Amino acid sequence: MRFFGKLHFDFTSQKSMCFMIFLLSFVVYFNILDGPFLWDDVVLVERNHIITSLSYYAEWFTSPTFVVDGVATSNLYRPLSTAFFALVYSVFGLNEIGYHLLNILLHAVNACLLLRILQRLNLQKIISFALVLLFAVHPLHTESVSYIAGLPDLLSSFFVFLSVNFYLSRDFDLNRKSCVVLAFFYICALLSKESSIVLPGLIFLLAAFRWDTYGKKNRKTSVVCIAFLMAVACFYLWVKFNYLNFTGSFDLLTPVGEYAHSVQVRLLTFINILWDYFLLIFYPIHLHFDKPFYYYSSLFA
Repeated sequence: MRFFGKLHFDFTSQKSMCFMIFLLSFVVYFNILDGPFLWDDVVLVERNHIITSLSYYAEWFTSPTFVVDGVATSNLYRPLSTAFFALVYSVFGLNEIGYHLLNILLHAVNACLLLRILQRLNLQKIISFALVLLFAVHPLHTESVSYIAGLPDLLSSFFVFLSVNFYLSRDFDLNRKSCVVLAFFYICALLSKESSIVLPGLIFLLAAFRWDTYGKKNRKTSVVCIAFLMAVACFYLWVKFNYLNFTGSFDLLTPVGEYAHSVQVRLLTFINILWDYFLLIFYPIHLHFDKPFYYYSSLFA
């Protein structure tokens, strides 16, 4: 009885909150563990020979993400995601449980990183914890967590959150070494999923938000660091369009339809449907992991 009397659980400590986030994440997504390979899972895992041995590591970084019958079907380049699939395969083989466990684990880790970010932005503990719990269980994450092929979303989010958290922990004492570490995290994010290219913009917004609290040295170093990240982004795009053009076109996807051919149509479509996706945050109904949409060729279509 004395032993139990000495036990004390502080619900407001960082460890306790992360424990509850992990517990909630696994409870919510426990039912997906025996989910079979679906759609892109078949191409990325079940029929992907380059993940069957860790000795294929060179091919992870020289091959496109989607290959069907030896033919590249897209210009998507996500070698780090392929590497993680290979690591899971080395332990679990084609047992779906291992891949689902990785997704749930990454989702929980991302939630904990988000919690730390909100706290570094001086948000009250109880408010930041409540927001992160909502993040952990929000239906919009169902596809990324439940779908094995959703790993690139989770992995890129991990490195983006890690980058933001690292910047916020060092922005008052930023130096060249910190910028190099930040650039390394950024490269890992880019090699996980292309959408991570927005990270320099996020760092810029954070720097602008805290600009008044920086000293002269911190301001200069922040500007240099953001410029360095922008240079990394430009170099990544140059390499991608010049040396990672697997299909012989500048389309990320198989060139089918106007959306795949026209950058203008993509941008206009994005702008027009942005509001619809924003509303899903507050009213997540009619969700689908391949949600249909209309193409737009005008802002006022």
